[in-house]
Amino acid sequence: MSEKTEEPTEKKIKDSRDKGQVGLSQDITKLITAIVVFGMLFAMGEVLMAKGKEAILFAILRSNGSFTQAAGEVVGKLAVDTIAVVLIIVAIAFFLKIIGTWIQTGPIFSPKALKIDFAKLNPVATLKNMFSMRKLYELLNNVVKTAVITVVFYMLIKKYVPTLFLLPTGDLEMFWRASSVLYSRVVVVALAILLILSVFDFAMQKYFHKKQLKMSIDEVKREHKDSEGDPHVKGQRDAVRQEILESEPKNIDKLVEKADAVVVNPTHFAVALYYRENETPLPTILCKGKDEEAFDIISFAKKYDKPIIRYVWLARTLYAHQGTYIPRPTMPGVVAIYKAIRPLMEGTDSEDEDDESILIDEEQVKEKERQEAEKEKQKQIIRNNEKEQLLKLREKLLDVNPSSDKKEIK
Repeated sequence: MSEKTEEPTEKKIKDSRDKGQVGLSQDITKLITAIVVFGMLFAMGEVLMAKGKEAILFAILRSNGSFTQAAGEVVGKLAVDTIAVVLIIVAIAFFLKIIGTWIQTGPIFSPKALKIDFAKLNPVATLKNMFSMRKLYELLNNVVKTAVITVVFYMLIKKYVPTLFLLPTGDLEMFWRASSVLYSRVVVVALAILLILSVFDFAMQKYFHKKQLKMSIDEVKREHKDSEGDPHVKGQRDAVRQEILESEPKNIDKLVEKADAVVVNPTHFAVALYYRENETPLPTILCKGKDEEAFDIISFAKKYDKPIIRYVWLARTLYAHQGTYIPRPTMPGVVAIYKAIRPLMEGTDSEDEDDESILIDEEQVKEKERQEAEKEKQKQIIRNNEKEQLLKLREKLLDVNPSSDKKEIK
């Protein structure tokens, strides 16, 4: 198995997030919950003390009656008050847990995380996971937190031991006040320590999560191949992209003004061509249009006195071509066009000056193409004949001197 050294791709991170696998520090969530809950308890201190006094007085008033009845009433009242407070705290803690998670990861809802993963029941994988670096870090982190909080708690309690021994001599309110002061100081110091450890834990959890998502070179190549998809589907996607690009609004006016000529069919298709020897390697398709767009291109061509070439096959072929430069099969036709418009481009007079458009004889162009093909065919026949003559000459030489090395005869 190849080593995982590559950074995770966006797809890998997204898939992990969809599964609910994110870099999350539980310490930050617990810290936020503890701060709010302890803050609520401090804020509700007076109310809780009043409820405590009320419960004690209620029990004293019921002491003259039946013990069983009095105990039931006292326990019932305490249960109602306690359950109300506990439910409020639990609801707030649940809400804060969601907030603490969203602060670290952003809003996330992953139904896949609720599914049972039977792979986790594998004892070998579980044993291997128990001794991973992440688990060892979490164990060490819990030990450090427990040790630090224990030491701080011991030092604070030791400082207030004389005061604690005096509490039984006072009344209930004094006991509550003193306990609240001691409790608040212990909580504030403990939360400050947890805040520092939580920030460190957050960074470590992000590190472990990123390390877990790292990919091997083979995985990156496989994902890239999968993302490319089927060649047929990719071709359709490229065609749609090209259609969208072609549908975007263009400054046809400026493009036609720059063009050398416009090829038409004669009204349904229009293609504007441009070519400069030291600027473009081949004639360029500046813009093209069909129906209404073709009419606009022709109108602008007349406006700027651009040659309008009626060449049905060439106009259709250039319009269907998806590219910037003209395709190879259209080169003879485009060459014929530039030969026809050369006098206009050089600023000399032309016999067709009064015409609105130039008519290219398609049959003449095709005949020229046939002639060129026939010449190429004749050249090929001549080359084949020369090759046959050389082979015959070689055979004669071998008959004259059979012992000669064939490799020496070229």
